[in-house]
Amino acid sequence: PSPPSSWPPLDEGLVSSEGDVVIAGFTAHAHKGLYACRGRAANSSALLYTCPTNLTHARISSHFREEPSNSTAVEGGVAILRCRAPPSHPRPLLWWTHNGRNVSNTNHTLTLPSGTLYVLGVGGEDEGSYACVAYNPVSHAKRKSRPALLLVEDSSVDSLPPPTITLPPHNVTVVEGEGVVMECGVEGVATPTITWHPLPPSSRVLASGALSLPSPRQGDSGTYTCTASSASGADTAQATLTVVVPPSIISTKTVHNSTFASLTCTISTSHPASVLWYGAGAWQGEELLDPLGGPLHSTLPLPLGMASLGLYQCLVINGWGCDHREIPLDLSFPPPSIPTTPTPSIPTTPTPSIPTTPTPSIPTTP
Repeated sequence: PSPPSSWPPLDEGLVSSEGDVVIAGFTAHAHKGLYACRGRAANSSALLYTCPTNLTHARISSHFREEPSNSTAVEGGVAILRCRAPPSHPRPLLWWTHNGRNVSNTNHTLTLPSGTLYVLGVGGEDEGSYACVAYNPVSHAKRKSRPALLLVEDSSVDSLPPPTITLPPHNVTVVEGEGVVMECGVEGVATPTITWHPLPPSSRVLASGALSLPSPRQGDSGTYTCTASSASGADTAQATLTVVVPPSIISTKTVHNSTFASLTCTISTSHPASVLWYGAGAWQGEELLDPLGGPLHSTLPLPLGMASLGLYQCLVINGWGCDHREIPLDLSFPPPSIPTTPTPSIPTTPTPSIPTTPTPSIPTTP
């Protein structure tokens, strides 16, 4: 079998002496796709691959997924201005402008990764025109939304309604260790108290009421509830956080007898993953592992001989990550053992003992 068609063969003309890929006159149609670095191990003919990387065209659309809308906030309350960036690769940088000036993240204004702007403790100075700006850091293209007007009105404490969560959290899936922010926004009334349950030790509630998990683990997966409460009442909203564990190789094992050998990779993954095998200078095959289908082991059987000796590579990959491990198959073949005939023992005749005559004692004359 051949390597997956999504892995193009190495084009020696694209590679510099340092191993970097240099593409002049890049076009998305001709060059986008998966790339992997391939090389030979030192003192070996074995071909080894890195985990692939995806090369795409840096671009940003002209149309925002959601444009900001005019809003009215109660003085002393919270104003929320929504903005969803245009489709872009890579992910764009987002910021807001107020009356033409950039809005910074402070204790008063906060822009979340989603693009939503929170203005806390709204005052008259916050009135004006707001716009959302999206910037592609690779193509340097910039998009600006249509402006939205924020008005601030006086309020009476006696007339404040109970809080209503107008920007609830949404179900989200992230890779383990990848930071995530779950929103919970209440606008138009005096700032309520926002609490979350559960509240993992590494998490914190932002001034906007959003829950930030800078490095979630798989154990943090579950349903999260945010509650907005004030003296006039309370409101709740829920969302599910799913933390995916990228595939990784836990251990490797080599077993052999006089005619066959087997190489085994033990895999940890929360989602189905493909295991690719390379070795002896050739592509060896592929296997799909499903974490719901039994033990996560991939075994490569090999006929044992001098031609099969060398360095092998086990590479596991899915949409959430990649890992690889190198396994040497380097056996010594001892010479065949030759049975030996034991040397017969020769009985020995014991040497006869010779009796000795005692020396007579000679009496002495006093």
